[in-house]
Amino acid sequence: MQTNSVSIASGLMASQKEDSSLNTYRLLEGSEEDDLYTEDGTVDYLDNIANRRTTGNWKACSYILGTEFSERLASFGMSSNLVVYLKNRLNEHSVTASKNMANWSGTCYAMPLIGAVVADRYLGRYGTIATFSIIYAMGMSLLTLSASVPGLKPICDEGGVCYSTDAQTAVFFIALYLVAIGSGGIKPCVTPFGADQFDDTDEVEKAQKGSLFNWFYFLISIASLIAHSVLVWIQVNIGWGIGYGIATGAMVIAVIWFFSGTTLYRNQRPGSNPLTRLRRVIVASIKKRNLKVPTDESVLFKNVDAETTTIRSHKLDHTESLSFFDKAAVELESDRIEGSINTWSLCTVTEVEELKALVRLLPLWATGILEYLRLELVRRHDYYELDHVPMSIFWQIPQYFIMGCAEVFTQIGQMEFFYDQAPDSMRSFGAALSLSTTALGCYMSSFLVTVVTKYSTRNGNVGWITDNLNYGHLHYFFGLLAMLGTINLGVFILVSRWYTHKKSVKALD
Repeated sequence: MQTNSVSIASGLMASQKEDSSLNTYRLLEGSEEDDLYTEDGTVDYLDNIANRRTTGNWKACSYILGTEFSERLASFGMSSNLVVYLKNRLNEHSVTASKNMANWSGTCYAMPLIGAVVADRYLGRYGTIATFSIIYAMGMSLLTLSASVPGLKPICDEGGVCYSTDAQTAVFFIALYLVAIGSGGIKPCVTPFGADQFDDTDEVEKAQKGSLFNWFYFLISIASLIAHSVLVWIQVNIGWGIGYGIATGAMVIAVIWFFSGTTLYRNQRPGSNPLTRLRRVIVASIKKRNLKVPTDESVLFKNVDAETTTIRSHKLDHTESLSFFDKAAVELESDRIEGSINTWSLCTVTEVEELKALVRLLPLWATGILEYLRLELVRRHDYYELDHVPMSIFWQIPQYFIMGCAEVFTQIGQMEFFYDQAPDSMRSFGAALSLSTTALGCYMSSFLVTVVTKYSTRNGNVGWITDNLNYGHLHYFFGLLAMLGTINLGVFILVSRWYTHKKSVKALD
């Protein structure tokens, strides 16, 4: 009997040991299964949770970076010599050509604000890039036709003087602004979309993402170098139609290359309209302007509303600054109607902190505007005369070297800063906000040219900016830009000392 009992006990112990080993194996297997998938809410092209091993990372970024390189080559190949085309083919004066260039460039960098809303709310970053890149390619194709097809391209006489009809000019500018619309959907999405390919919850992938912005700017710089040298030479010496045709071909390649990586991409699902969420916080804060914010931040409203947050978003910790907006998170009985929350009178702490994060960015954003004050003029020939002494263009190398270094440090830092400091659900909008500094800088350039021309040509003076640079005073205008830049630097130093970075975040369940 005792022997049977021992045997039974031994059997039970063996069985329990076997079950324990099996459970341990299953737990390990489950852990390995969990490690297969991303934890930042990204999905694949079939809308399933993204698999770490088959999607994202550098294998997906190679397609995104290739798309960006080709798109930038197309953009710079079309825009770098645009003032020359406006002057020599459409017969515009220097001031008019400079203003048209500045206005168009401003539109290119203002449209991303619309593209960002479309991406964050409706199509997602992949869908927005796909849709707007096709519009972009259509605009480039029409631009090529307007510069090469008889009847659409301007007519030039034997002396090389060109004229265009109103219809020809209209076709050219329609093509130009189709490109602006197309770029508005690509610019705010492509950098965040590249960053989406790395899971922030994985320390290895998070570390790899750090070099992504450097690669972006490196490829943009290479594309700019090729466009400003090779394509410009082709346009001037071989033909505008061929030069624009090469740029259009680059854009077509960008579209094809982007779609080729579809199965590898990790995609963030679009959420609610970021601008609507910001407006709700502002409205709720104004409604409760007479309330006092409680000293205990734990009583502020923190519930997660599926309709107002994105899937697998992150919760922002409460901050003490800009406390007026905290009133929107103070809950009152009137904020609930039949058990439902009135989102225009009660907002979560995360939604309040999203607005605070963007408000804190605005002073630094404003200092970036003056950086993009530009004037693209064209020299009369390969040299101009100052006091009848020929001067080589290579005298400008030191100036452009310094400006290039400044742009490298600024652009890379700005891209990463706005991506990192923008709320998770507004990454496209944050990128668009960064790009909008260029837009406002271009519009301000156009405004400055208008003002300077008006006042410098009074009393019959030739003015600072003339068609023949030998007779103008362009150095006065550059001196004005240098003075404004110096003042802007001082303001930047002050606001950067005031800025506080976004607090640590916690993942939502």
